[in-house]
Amino acid sequence: MAHEDLQVEGGNYTRIVNRVIEELVKTPLLGAELAISLFIIRKTYGFNKKEDEISLTQFEKATGRSRPTIVKALKNLQLVKVIKLVKIGTSKKHSNLWAFNKYYETWEVVNRRKLVKKSSSTSKEIIKKLVKRGKHTKDNIQKTTTKDTAQSADVPVVINLFKEVNPSYQRLFGSPPQRDAAERLIKTHGIDKLTSMINYLPKSNGTKYAPTITTPVQFEQKLGELIAWSQKQKDIKSANVAFV
Repeated sequence: MAHEDLQVEGGNYTRIVNRVIEELVKTPLLGAELAISLFIIRKTYGFNKKEDEISLTQFEKATGRSRPTIVKALKNLQLVKVIKLVKIGTSKKHSNLWAFNKYYETWEVVNRRKLVKKSSSTSKEIIKKLVKRGKHTKDNIQKTTTKDTAQSADVPVVINLFKEVNPSYQRLFGSPPQRDAAERLIKTHGIDKLTSMINYLPKSNGTKYAPTITTPVQFEQKLGELIAWSQKQKDIKSANVAFV
């Protein structure tokens, strides 16, 4: 990088009030949460915009964090109102629309018990720790290990998203059918769109005439019913969720 690229005279700067930065650095955020906050600021105020479409892949490349870490950090930052999900992406061409909340007085960062539990483990370690296997022969153990390794690293991310949908979600980790269903859903819809659809479930579960969906298997089986039900709702446009 040329030295002139590091000069504000060349237009290479992000315009934001100093007080906001001062409050942000004082806020007890986790490393990934702070990195994501700064990246959203860079992508919005850095281009004189209030909001911008940012994919999970962009967050990964910019912060160097894994996708499970990114998903948890984004949820945490939304809970404490440091960032805002303005609009859920409707396709691969349109990612989620994010904005940074510069009104620091509205941040709710004191109570961190609401936040998604942090895990420093890698995706493969998460699978090994959470999948409870029974007694197998040597050949069966080898086959199971090979299958787990071949699965997408996004599978535990999808399973974890059901934490807020299903109170007994812990049991899902030990169920191969649930992980297999999550794998198929990822291949069919993509992780970004699938995340949006799963986040819609708490709004539909328990609602009149809506199919009850609390696991990846049920989601795969009843997606058609959920689409039909959602299209009948008057507020479907405001939900900003694209199922098809």
